[in-house]
Parts: sequence; C-alpha cells; structure tokens
Amino acid sequence: MTTKEETNFVERLGVEMVYERRPDELHTVLKQGFDIETPRYKRSNYASELTGCKRKRYWDWTDEPCEDTFDDKSRIVMASGEAWEDLILKFFKGARVYKGTQIRLDIPELRIGGNIDAIIVTPGGKLIPVEIKSTSDMSYKSKYLYSCPECNGEAKWNSRNCKNCNKMIPGPVKKLLWYGKSEVPDSSHYAQLQAYIQGTKFIWRNPVTGELQTEFDEGRLLVVNRGFRVMDDIMWYRIKKDDNFWSAVSKDVTALNTSVDNGELPNRDYDPAFNLQGVVGKSADFYCKFCPYQSQCFEAPEIQDGTEE
Repeated sequence: MTTKEETNFVERLGVEMVYERRPDELHTVLKQGFDIETPRYKRSNYASELTGCKRKRYWDWTDEPCEDTFDDKSRIVMASGEAWEDLILKFFKGARVYKGTQIRLDIPELRIGGNIDAIIVTPGGKLIPVEIKSTSDMSYKSKYLYSCPECNGEAKWNSRNCKNCNKMIPGPVKKLLWYGKSEVPDSSHYAQLQAYIQGTKFIWRNPVTGELQTEFDEGRLLVVNRGFRVMDDIMWYRIKKDDNFWSAVSKDVTALNTSVDNGELPNRDYDPAFNLQGVVGKSADFYCKFCPYQSQCFEAPEIQDGTEE
C-alpha cells in the first residue's frame, strides 16, 4: 500500500511506477515449497505425540495408507512455528545462555524419541530444557489493566475500584490476557517436556555452585504470540519433574507398544463425532479433525469388554 510520503516523492520527481499486481508464475513455484507430506513417526513414540490418539499412532507405525489432511494454512503455521523457534534461539544466543538445540532424546524402554528445542543455562548455573511453541495472534495479548496491589483483583467495569475488595486501584499494571486459551499449559506440551526431563542424562558442572548435574529436574515451556511485538508477548511456564504424570504417560505408551507388537488395533482415545456418512463432526476433538485416518477409523470397530460394538 502506497503511503502519502511515497506518493509525494513520485510526484516530486515527475515519474511513474510501472508494475503489475497479479498472480505470478513464481507464486506457483513458491507454493510447491509447501507441498510437503504430513510427518509420520514410524516405530517410535515421538515426544510431541505422547497425548495423541493411540489408534492414529498405531496406524503410523504399521504404515497404513492415509490421506494428507494438511492444507496450505496448516503448512504455513508449521513453517512459521519453525521461524519463531529460530528467532527465540537467536535471543538465547544473544543472552549467552544457549547451550544447544535439537538435542536427541531416546528412551528405548518406551520407544520414545524426539529432539529438544533448546538447552539453556539459568542464572543459577543449572541446565534446563526448553520447548518452544507459537500460538495465533488472538490467543493471548498483553494489555495495561488496573490491577489491585492488595489482592491482585481487577478493576470493575468502567471503574477504578477492585472487584474483590472494592479498594481504589492507584494505576495501570501490565498483565497478560488470554483469549480462548487457558493459563494451564497444553497437556501435550507438558508431556513432551516431561519426556525431556525424565529421559535425558548428561554430565554438567554448575559454574556457579560447582556441583555436578546429571539430569534435569525442571524445564521451561515458552509460548510466543505470532503477533509478537514486545517481549511481554512471550509466556513462560516453569514445569518441574512430575513422576506421577510420567508414570501415567509411560503406562499409556506401554499399552500402545503392546498393541503394535500384537497387531491389535487400539480403541479411539478421542471422539470424532462421525455422522452417518463417516464425516467428522464440528464437535469432534481437535486430534480427530486433522487425523489422516478418518475413513479407516469410521470403519474400524470399537472393542468393549472383549466384544465389538
């Protein structure tokens, strides 16, 4: 879009800009860069898929033919996520806390594999893994709000008085607001970080305390707003080692491994809300909407108490 200053510049020189604004043959060439296949994780429980449907992962392992349900929008989202990850890594390097990226994770007893986005060193000299995620511009935004210094409550609508204690709030405080997303981390991201924490062994001497560190006891989930404009558009979750959660994940993964070894198709973990024609419904769970095995899943029976539905 031409600005007023640009228009004045062209008029002052007495020239015209000659151009065509139309689809170019190079657009077709560029679009081919998005024609990539949906990744399929064969013979491995990928760390980012630990909360995904076991039936879908079973078919991934057994090389079941499938449809590619990724459209251009999905591919662009994936590519932009990688770009944001590169930018965050650049920040880590600039802050001199960066220690590595795409570090291989391997938990052979559970057949879990993956790559850690980043390993950084904290101000206290401890190594921690970081999982970097990006989310849409409307998922969360930072805004200046009136926040009560006494109870941290918000101001009443069209008022400076606190909703909770009714005290006058002195001034605005910058807070992070979420739209359509909870302040609770996504369970798949939590499980992914737990895999990194539970499954990584190393030797590191803390430069601050001099103590040896051989494993992670915590990590960070970093979520960046794709409408990123200021550093406050980055949300951090501090996630500690969670043995109870990991025990439940390990049990679920072991069940999938057993199904694969025995050639037994698992039941669905999520509801596709199929209609009579086998089309996934609007109320379907997120995983089902983008599953490449929708037709097979519709035709496959559910097993309950040893009998087919």
